[in-house]
Amino acid sequence: MAIYKIRCRRSYHYLIYDAINDFAVGVADGIYGNPATFMTPGITEADFRALILDFVNKKGSYESGNVPRTVFITAKDNLMGALDTNADYVDSVAQGNENIVTLGGYEATKGNSSKVNPPVQPTNIVIKRGISGELLAECIKMDKVVYYGAILVADNPLPDYISINAAGQVVVTDSGSAPTPPSPTPGPTPGSSYYVLDFNKSRKKKFTNLTKGRMYYIYFYAGNAGGISPLSEGSGLDPL
Repeated sequence: MAIYKIRCRRSYHYLIYDAINDFAVGVADGIYGNPATFMTPGITEADFRALILDFVNKKGSYESGNVPRTVFITAKDNLMGALDTNADYVDSVAQGNENIVTLGGYEATKGNSSKVNPPVQPTNIVIKRGISGELLAECIKMDKVVYYGAILVADNPLPDYISINAAGQVVVTDSGSAPTPPSPTPGPTPGSSYYVLDFNKSRKKKFTNLTKGRMYYIYFYAGNAGGISPLSEGSGLDPL
């Protein structure tokens, strides 16, 4: 494993017992709450949170005199081992990026940060017709991109008052109104508002249950640890 100047501090080993639970919960929320960045943790969320709960329960039982101190210390050591494993994993993802270390719930060591810039706007959007009621779309492959998202809208291009910010949030300004949820399967009623937000990480998208002859516009965005790109220009096509 490469050693970076900026990595997860292991100072949690010296926390007082009452602070360990809060720290571990912060790590759980940081890692498992950001799957686009931390895609393959070495410990499952269920197992990690079970170790936190076991620590809390054993601590309470020990303080109540219901279990010996050795039982409580074993639960603490198990949780610390899991925190170390997750710290190693976060370091492997961050590769010296302080923002990713803190996103994972850890405190970063001091050093020179290797900052990751957000992706640029996706380009070269290609849309093709698939089987009946299906559109296939993809954008050009981009360097240092962790995932690609897309927005599909029916009938008209995406209004100017809808955009996406660097945090990956769809923003609707005061001049517009919020997108209407998609109609139930098999498809939308012609003339109704229809939006689909695609959170699949793949660069290649598939939209199904669309209405033949209706125009659909597709917009791409890309994300990494540094943030989210602007939305691409829209490309439109009607399905067969």
